Amino acid sequence: MKKEFDLVKDCSQKILAIIDTMKILNMKWKMSIIDCLCYKPMQYSELLKEVKGISCKMLSCESKDVQTNELIDRHVLNTVPIAVEYQITDYGKSLQ
Repeated sequence: MKKEFDLVKDCSQKILAIIDTMKILNMKWKMSIIDCLCYKPMQYSELLKEVKGISCKMLSCESKDVQTNELIDRHVLNTVPIAVEYQITDYGKSLQ
């Protein structure tokens, strides 16, 4: 009986984890951003070109959301003009 209960509990936890992941990645742009960054770090302008069909405003919004969930890192580069580079985190790589 105990093993059956543990199995149900484990299953329930896995389902909750899947639901949480789906909530985080509910927009198509988030997966596209993460996919692009799996290959190499990119500056904002590179990412904007690579993610076909996304607007500047949407890229800014979605990248902030993905960053909040610790799937990507944002680095301000010491250049003129100032540039921003994004790269995937180890946690983000786990989505592969």
